[in-house]
Amino acid sequence: MVLSWADKVRRELRIRGLKQKDLAKVLNVKPPIVSDLLNYGKGNEKHISTINEYLNIKQ
Repeated sequence: MVLSWADKVRRELRIRGLKQKDLAKVLNVKPPIVSDLLNYGKGNEKHISTINEYLNIKQ
């Protein structure tokens, strides 16, 4: 089974005991920005890159 990028992020957050609001703090954005990114794919490449680096996600 191939996980989507958003599913990989959610999995890593769950494993690490983190919430979307924790990720928002890392990105220095408000939580709805993270929600839009994970639920609708709305966001910029800088945020995606930062999340990948922070959670060690390979695309």
